[in-house]
Amino acid sequence: TAEVTEALNEAEFCGLKNWQVGKSQTIINKDCEEISILASLKNLYTIFKVQNDQLYVGQADEKFDGSSPSKRHLRFQSLAFTKGPR
Repeated sequence: TAEVTEALNEAEFCGLKNWQVGKSQTIINKDCEEISILASLKNLYTIFKVQNDQLYVGQADEKFDGSSPSKRHLRFQSLAFTKGPR
């Protein structure tokens, strides 16, 4: 959604400021805080939510590691990205 995209850009998620709705981003070998993306991973299937100006991203576990749509993250990380000053 536009709200999630704005939050990703303001948080400079993975060091990027050009997130767009419906457009994929390559985050291989990027600094994505708690998310570690391996170079061998072609796609990461995760979830995002914005709540009270905070961005939450998906949390991987043994069964839901984000390696395919059927293994998309189901839970959110407990730490959130907070919108910074403009």
